[in-house]
Amino acid sequence: MENKRQSPNQYSSRPNQNSSVNTKTKKKNSRSSKASIMLIIGVTVIIVLIIFVSSTLFSPSGGNVGENAVSVSSQKTGFPLSFPVGIDDVKVTDSSIYVASRNSVTCYDLSGTKSKENIFNYASLAIKTSDDYAIIYDRQGTSFALMNVSKIVYEGKSSDGEYINSAFVCDNGNFLIASRSSKAAGMLTYYSKSGEVLFQWLCANDYIVNCAVSENGDNIVCSAINAKSGEMYTKVYYFDIDKSENNKEYVFDSAVSIDCFFVSGRSVVCVCQDRRILIDFSKENYTPIEKEYTSEILKQASDKDGNTAVVRKKDDSFDKSFLSVYDSDNNILYECDLPDDIKDICIRSSKVYVLTDDAVYKANKTLSKYSELTSVNSSIVSGKRKIYCYTSGILNRLD
Repeated sequence: MENKRQSPNQYSSRPNQNSSVNTKTKKKNSRSSKASIMLIIGVTVIIVLIIFVSSTLFSPSGGNVGENAVSVSSQKTGFPLSFPVGIDDVKVTDSSIYVASRNSVTCYDLSGTKSKENIFNYASLAIKTSDDYAIIYDRQGTSFALMNVSKIVYEGKSSDGEYINSAFVCDNGNFLIASRSSKAAGMLTYYSKSGEVLFQWLCANDYIVNCAVSENGDNIVCSAINAKSGEMYTKVYYFDIDKSENNKEYVFDSAVSIDCFFVSGRSVVCVCQDRRILIDFSKENYTPIEKEYTSEILKQASDKDGNTAVVRKKDDSFDKSFLSVYDSDNNILYECDLPDDIKDICIRSSKVYVLTDDAVYKANKTLSKYSELTSVNSSIVSGKRKIYCYTSGILNRLD
């Protein structure tokens, strides 16, 4: 496997079996062979569940398309925007809105004026954005596309034709693809915006589920999952593209990664189903800071400043929920009780917006009503200056 900037298998901090790309092992007997097959099937099911859980905790839920919905192609400007084929996801940057539907991504400016619609023949379309770019990929296929508001910049397929698990796009258009591999359990490939491979690494034993690139573009992190003796674990891998001797990894038992991202410099947050973990990869012999959640998680959302909002069941109640907001240092910024009928949450600059059946609330140490709603919405997303609510067929802006 060619690596244009470093050896993909080198770990100077701690040698490990995962860093090897040689996956050929001798079967000792038929029992171990069957056990291996069952483990692979089990982990594959878990990866599918992670995609589902991630879409539940971090992405919009569905609804019914309104009877008065009109074709998006006939509606050029203004809110509400209607999508008769449904809305799968909405991403809002500082200058643009990307709406992902069943087989297309449509771009708008912040006033709701349509600029471009691109059609993708993907089985399960997913989208990640930076300030100026979006990476579109097929979670049940091998295809991906880099685009901005005006055009498709580059289209391609995963390196060895295996399914894509996750992706990340940088502000300069470089992007990262985490896929399965025919040569190993997972593959991580870092591209320039023109499609040149800048870095590639094979993960022999673990299945990569999340990935990110640092702000300066020199460092990569990914989280991977697997099981040992019937217990799930998460590994967080860190790569310094130019100095492989700085590469490191951490293992977290009984944890399933949902997201990972850089918060500053070489500090990384890994959000799991039961805890939030902060790792500073610039320090030697560092002990990660783990904050375990005390009850069932209902919703999670993170912003680009490294803050994470966690909605969980209140310890002493069956039907009450509670909000905790963590900062980039993994300290709790504030906590408060929430209304009973929460549909969705979003967070921006540590402020949390909570969607219910009839209103949007704003949490910033205290909870206050932000806007009354005249229709039922299923999801909420925050822009730089506005909040957007949507069902599966209608996108509206709260003014």
